[in-house]
Amino acid sequence: MLIGAYEAQSKFSELLDRVEAGESVQIARRGRVVAVLSPSVGEAPTMAELTASIQDIRRRVNPTPEEARAWTDEGRRW
Repeated sequence: MLIGAYEAQSKFSELLDRVEAGESVQIARRGRVVAVLSPSVGEAPTMAELTASIQDIRRRVNPTPEEARAWTDEGRRW
């Protein structure tokens, strides 16, 4: 579905209902599509899950001194 920006603004609640039902909506300004409303793909991660992911990445990117020493002994650079 393609809808103008002004109409989208005035019918936003109706558009959300349509998107919730699975439809995608393109929003145009002066005949050019500038945004797309589409159904959510899945559940958003919780803050705890995001924090755990960041901590895991930090552990892999920033080695402990022992890991860095072991890598150096193997001839690897970190």
